[in-house]
Amino acid sequence: MKIYVVIFGIFSFLPVLLGLPKLNSVPTSFQLYLPFPESHFTYIDQVKIHYRLWLPIEKTKGNVLLVHGFAGSTYSYRFMSEWWIKQGFRVIAVDLPGYGFSDRHLREDQLPDPVLLWALIQGIEKENHFRGTWILMGHSMGAATVAQMAGILPNRTAGLIMANGTPRLQPGNWGMKLFLSFKPATNLISTFAENYFLVEERVETLLSSGYGRSPNAAEIKGYLTPLKIPGTAQAILKKISLDNTLPDPILPETLPQYMIWGSADKWIPWEEGEKWIGTHPTIQTCLIPGAGHIPMETHPTEVQNCILNWLLSHKLLIP
Repeated sequence: MKIYVVIFGIFSFLPVLLGLPKLNSVPTSFQLYLPFPESHFTYIDQVKIHYRLWLPIEKTKGNVLLVHGFAGSTYSYRFMSEWWIKQGFRVIAVDLPGYGFSDRHLREDQLPDPVLLWALIQGIEKENHFRGTWILMGHSMGAATVAQMAGILPNRTAGLIMANGTPRLQPGNWGMKLFLSFKPATNLISTFAENYFLVEERVETLLSSGYGRSPNAAEIKGYLTPLKIPGTAQAILKKISLDNTLPDPILPETLPQYMIWGSADKWIPWEEGEKWIGTHPTIQTCLIPGAGHIPMETHPTEVQNCILNWLLSHKLLIP
């Protein structure tokens, strides 16, 4: 039975793998309002993508891609991006389609996020004249995205870091997707969400639950600003309804994997992480005492120390 699953996985990914070289061209850049000094915009598969790029001044020690979770953006990695740069890494933080400052106009036939992100990486590499392997770090829903990326191109993946999420964490279910495929339903829900949920008071409540503490004004603004972009609620619902996810990733046993979790996560309890560990006993873990669902924001030093020890143990960082 196992061999059939492997064969199915290979043939499922074959069109994706064959298609990637066609996306290896330099993304077409254009001038827009730049939310951050290191912001860039590009089009991939006709989807506008916002990403932030940091290139180390001295010798580069590695490459890392940072992928946010549900309702997040590159803002979620403001502490981690600075830390990775100090370690000597090239850093890309990206807004997934529908979130942050990326496109709100999504198509049913557009590339799945994991494929789109590899195309983004390849374009950035070509534009900046380098090529290498990548540490892929994803938070919550983003953990599933980077795990799928590792399954697509394991030879380009140096390591996998999943924060408060697992490869099995997918937004929505078949019943929800069927309901949201009914356009009047999405119109009704998105109108309600934009007028009731995507407002300062609700975002403050959401962050209080995710952080495990009250957010400050800057944190509320950091999340609310991109969420207030017109079409956000509609785009989020569209992503849930789209059936363009890839099969569960087949990860090499030799791939260094790391799971970081907040012990006080009310959104996705640690038991979900333990389920993945139960079938992948070689994965290393770091449980952050007292942290909630977004530990890289509320407990950045603890998360950074955990990652540093993991990097050193796998020789992914040479001091």
